[in-house]
Amino acid sequence: MKNFTIRWWEIDLIAEKNGIIHFIEVKWSTKNFDFQDYITKWKIKALERTAKMWIAKNEKYEWYQFDLVLVNGESIELIENFLF
Repeated sequence: MKNFTIRWWEIDLIAEKNGIIHFIEVKWSTKNFDFQDYITKWKIKALERTAKMWIAKNEKYEWYQFDLVLVNGESIELIENFLF
């Protein structure tokens, strides 16, 4: 799938795997990552709010999770289900 933008909120990637929707936030940096530095309380609320709007438009999906992709030079790290 692709990104989803509504008003001023955005989810970078939305994908489906085994009937579960994955709302994926992508962060890029040249420094070492501590994802908590990049995912603030405001960002979490915005992700949740945007995901709820997407789900309302795509009612066939019941199960979802939030994933985080961290890109640092040649290193890529996936943190699955980081909001639980």
